[in-house]
Amino acid sequence: MKEKAMWTLVALLALLSAGEAYYIFGARAGAARRTAPSYQEPWKELEDWQKTLDSRLSGGGALNNGDFDSFFNDSFFERRFTAFAQLERIHREMMDAFEGQKKREFGDSWDKWFSERLSMSGFDTQVSRAGGKVVMTISIPGLDAKNTEINVNRDRVRLSFSARSAGSEKNARGNVRSESEESFEKILPVPSGADGNTARVSVKGDAVIITFAEEKRARA
Repeated sequence: MKEKAMWTLVALLALLSAGEAYYIFGARAGAARRTAPSYQEPWKELEDWQKTLDSRLSGGGALNNGDFDSFFNDSFFERRFTAFAQLERIHREMMDAFEGQKKREFGDSWDKWFSERLSMSGFDTQVSRAGGKVVMTISIPGLDAKNTEINVNRDRVRLSFSARSAGSEKNARGNVRSESEESFEKILPVPSGADGNTARVSVKGDAVIITFAEEKRARA
């Protein structure tokens, strides 16, 4: 009789332990579901953005870089999905959403924004790897270090800088040297295998040097 009572008590304790474990892990799972980012959310935002652009184009307004920067902001590039890999998909979906003149206007504006923000034409970018480090070197002729801002997060590098260029023109008095300065804002992906959270930035002459530690997975 005592043995039966003992096994009954053991079974009761096991049941209580299982119930407690279910409550704890169930609560954690529920919290994770509540706090986990929705991967559908960006596409809801895309619909809203498309409506905003459609309204502006319908009113005869022109699109500018700010219209694209408002969507492709830091929140976009910090999402868990690979933001740069989604750009072409977003471009296609937006082109499909417009017709006629609106489609042409959007396409031209996209090309201009893409060229000015993401194209590094004219600037040499090199990536080297050694000793557990990934080094990105961006050569910018005429770089004005005083007017250079560099911000790096997990996935992207944002550069805001000014660069001087020199030239010469012929007139009645001969060759006349001229100088001009242009401002740029560029967005680049963090190099593959680099840990964006470890970035160290330096500017040496005409070069921006960003040093990352390799991701742990990349080292394994």
